[in-house]
Amino acid sequence: MIYSFSTVLMTVLTSNLLIAVIVLCFRDRKIMLSIGYKLVLLFLGLTIVRFLFPVELPFTRNMNFFGLLAEFVVALRHPYISWKFIEISIVVLLGVVWIWGTVRRLRDLHDRKEKFRHFVTRYGINVSNQEPYRSMMKEICGGRKNPLWVVIVPYYGTPMQYGTFQPYIVLPKTLVLSREELYCVLRHETAHYYHRDALIKDIIAFLYAVYWWNPLCKILQNKADMLLEMRVDDRLICGDAEVREQYCSTLDEISAKLQGIPSIPGSVSAISMAAPLGEDLKYRQAMMRRKRKRSQSLLFCGMAGLVAALYIGSYCFILEPVSKSSSGIDGTIADEKFYAVLREDGSYDIYIEDFYSEGILKEGQFIENVEDLEFYMGISIRSE
Repeated sequence: MIYSFSTVLMTVLTSNLLIAVIVLCFRDRKIMLSIGYKLVLLFLGLTIVRFLFPVELPFTRNMNFFGLLAEFVVALRHPYISWKFIEISIVVLLGVVWIWGTVRRLRDLHDRKEKFRHFVTRYGINVSNQEPYRSMMKEICGGRKNPLWVVIVPYYGTPMQYGTFQPYIVLPKTLVLSREELYCVLRHETAHYYHRDALIKDIIAFLYAVYWWNPLCKILQNKADMLLEMRVDDRLICGDAEVREQYCSTLDEISAKLQGIPSIPGSVSAISMAAPLGEDLKYRQAMMRRKRKRSQSLLFCGMAGLVAALYIGSYCFILEPVSKSSSGIDGTIADEKFYAVLREDGSYDIYIEDFYSEGILKEGQFIENVEDLEFYMGISIRSE
């Protein structure tokens, strides 16, 4: 497995294209109702995997691209300032800004998680061993281990599941629930824990922290709650029409009690049962009642095929910018003879041995800097 500028570039390009497809699914209700939440979750999983593995595999083939775009990429990579082992190019400067923005957002993410955890542990009242919470949780978990604490916190907002390794079900003290509604809430939030939804939200938040410059990532993070809610909704109703209608009715009742009530900002790891409200709750209910028609199967297959092509293709082919000229070359290459100069960092500077410019034969014109000589087989190598 090989890491290089081209593999990183391909990873960034592919990941953001996959994010754009996921956002498109959310933005178009017809697409979302046709393909369902499971396929969108698969799209999200492939995006995360592609982001985590920016590598070139043994079967990967490099594809050269030329023209203005290649010239632009080569110009970005060209070291304009060199001092000892330090080389500064536009790519390096952009990388520094990117890393700085990522670190800043990761620090903000950590601070928000700690602030919310501190609030819950300081002001929350643990009622896990009190009735009816203890008996309800025992019934809900069945034979599985129950690591969840049920905590009542004096705040305005919705019930939520928070934490992956120290999980809580956080209930607002101000929200009065009937026994049936309480059981539904606890069952719903417990399902979030067993599906590791808090961890998925953390991963999405991390993805947004890395691609902070892409506005589509912000939309994806905002829609993540609804996607995870739809998965839990589907699991809880189990395809039973009667259970589904009772479940939807309970959601409506809880959401009605929350209308107009301000909510404290929660951690990005928290999963709220009845949030988002309004149109998004109707959207979830429409997903539970949906029946995919045969005519919509084409849309399902088309979206699946598009994402599969993007994902598999990004590992089969790596785009490699190749410059045939530079700003100092405005004529034709005489014999297209190149030579490489090995640099101290292991990369190579590629030069044209001779070329014509404005009718004058010139020598030693710099072309580009590359990580390896895959596209220059048999080229002569010279020392600096």
